[in-house]
Amino acid sequence: MSRRFPLSSRSQSVSCLPPPSDGSPMPPTESAPTMITIPSVFFPPPPSPPSPTSPLPPANPPSPTNPSHPKKGDRFKLFRVSLAVAVSISAGAALLSSAAGTYFAVRRHLDSQVQQQQLALLQRAQSYQQTEDFALCISYAEQVLPASPSLPRARLVLMECRNAQAWLMLDEANQFAERGELAKAIALANAIPPSSSRAIAQQLVLRWSTRMMEIGRDYYYSSTNQFNAAIATLHAIPAGSPLYSEAQTTLQQWQTEWAANAQHWQDAQTALEQDDLTTAQQAVMQISQHPFWASQSQPLRQAIATKAQDRRYAQLVREAETRLGTRQPDAAIALAQQLPDQAPWLDRKTQLLSQARQQRWLINGCRTLSLGLFCY
Repeated sequence: MSRRFPLSSRSQSVSCLPPPSDGSPMPPTESAPTMITIPSVFFPPPPSPPSPTSPLPPANPPSPTNPSHPKKGDRFKLFRVSLAVAVSISAGAALLSSAAGTYFAVRRHLDSQVQQQQLALLQRAQSYQQTEDFALCISYAEQVLPASPSLPRARLVLMECRNAQAWLMLDEANQFAERGELAKAIALANAIPPSSSRAIAQQLVLRWSTRMMEIGRDYYYSSTNQFNAAIATLHAIPAGSPLYSEAQTTLQQWQTEWAANAQHWQDAQTALEQDDLTTAQQAVMQISQHPFWASQSQPLRQAIATKAQDRRYAQLVREAETRLGTRQPDAAIALAQQLPDQAPWLDRKTQLLSQARQQRWLINGCRTLSLGLFCY
């Protein structure tokens, strides 16, 4: 629609009728208020009347290529589409608002359930703390989530239960140590989790490990064969001990030394049986001064010395007999006197001395009677 507004009460209006066909001027019309037409947004204004000199427009004028306003049908379509879009947006906004409200309601409900579950975990942990079941107390307290309001209290309960459990474990480890079960004591003390008693546990582990090293050395350097007990003691020192590396190094040294001594002893024994005194003496000299192996090698040393002495005594006997054969009784007596006064050499010594003295008496008597002329 177009709205018309009067301009003047005495102005003439322009007729919209076509001029007469014979070209005569149009008759005057009555004076009427002049109207101005404002085009509507939704309805285009009617076409302007042609001027008197311009030709008439064709009966069916062609549609403009780029109309300044949409057609009427297009206007209704545009209106309907706009209305549909507006309704859809409104419905979507309402649906989104409803979904958001539902989501936050469900979220609040779930959060409430989670908080109740976390509170229940804390209460279970506190209950086990009161009954001194500290393992379960720690297990439940550790399950409290970081975002839970119960977390501060849960951390406090967790720390208290860990400390209490550590002191119980430390007390049990002390009982093992008092019974001499140092390996069990060290293993239990090393299993104590970080707590207020951790530093004390480490000091006790060092003390017990040192004691085990001392016991192992006592076994190893015993005059009796305690080698297996020494090795077992050092093997029992756990990997968590501060003396573990030292124990492993000592084990290797002991095993090497023990094996070498055993081999030298066997070599000396074999050589002695074969009457190879030189090899036997060399082997026995390589045995270390370990108390056990010193006691084991002593019989070998004595046997080697005895055999070497017997050889010397046998040599003295042979030389004394040689001197008697060459009628040198004084030299035979000097050699025979070097023989020991115990068996089996005492009898042989007595015999040689008797023979040598008798020979000397005969020689001296012969020399006296014959003036040395016929004595050989």
